[in-house]
Amino acid sequence: MKQLEHIAVGYNLHSQPGPLLEAIRLAVEVGAHLDVLYVADKKEDPSRVQAKVEQIVKTHCGDRSPAMTVHILTGKVPVALGKFCSDGNTDLLVVGPRATTLRERFLTGGPAAKLARFLDVPVLVAAEPSARPFRRALVPVDFSAPASGALQTAIDWLDGVEGAEIQVIHVFGKVGSTFRVDQGAQIGRLLTISTEELEHYVQSVDFRGIPYTVDVVVGVPSDEILRQAEEIDADLIVVGTVGRNWLGEAIIGSTTAKLIKRLRRPTLVVHPMGRTS
Repeated sequence: MKQLEHIAVGYNLHSQPGPLLEAIRLAVEVGAHLDVLYVADKKEDPSRVQAKVEQIVKTHCGDRSPAMTVHILTGKVPVALGKFCSDGNTDLLVVGPRATTLRERFLTGGPAAKLARFLDVPVLVAAEPSARPFRRALVPVDFSAPASGALQTAIDWLDGVEGAEIQVIHVFGKVGSTFRVDQGAQIGRLLTISTEELEHYVQSVDFRGIPYTVDVVVGVPSDEILRQAEEIDADLIVVGTVGRNWLGEAIIGSTTAKLIKRLRRPTLVVHPMGRTS
């Protein structure tokens, strides 16, 4: 796995410890320094909160404690976390997927969705800690720059990992009413063209000896990605994203945002213009 020197994790006293446990696991695995980021509200005493958070983190670490620092931040959660990561040497930010309000759940998305859209640091969204090291990655591609960045990041992360493998998939949407006549033949032709395009695409990629497979499926992208992840028992989903304003996200949506809301497996979100750690 490519070396990560500084891992940050967003932590809240009222949230589930899954993201924190995942960040601890990763920091121990790669020997990284862990920055625990707590965004305090105006009513909280920073010194008391810091002592409490430090104690909780140490309890979760047990006998596998990485080098770490607890930081008490102020402001809105996504802004404070984003500023810390952008201003520092953070190689990876770990957050949970949970949206805390109805507006976030159905419109703008929670802090994870906002950070994934705009932060130039890779964001690992994890509801629960991984039961095993990352070895099997699922990478959806649509032949765009974000998808290429995601595939390159997956290769970087799994390079040198024993037993590593990557499944590359391309999903095109269900055929609509335009193709009602001879729809089966139309779908067959689209599958053939997409499969040839995907195979040609991966031939130009240096997988550094990591075994890989390719697959093309028809359906709703977020549904198919999650289905494929379950089918191959993926340890990690790696996706690319592009920045988009919240109104566009609310009206149009995006595959990445939908994945974050529904994910059950760790998902690494990579911005095409940002650092790939």
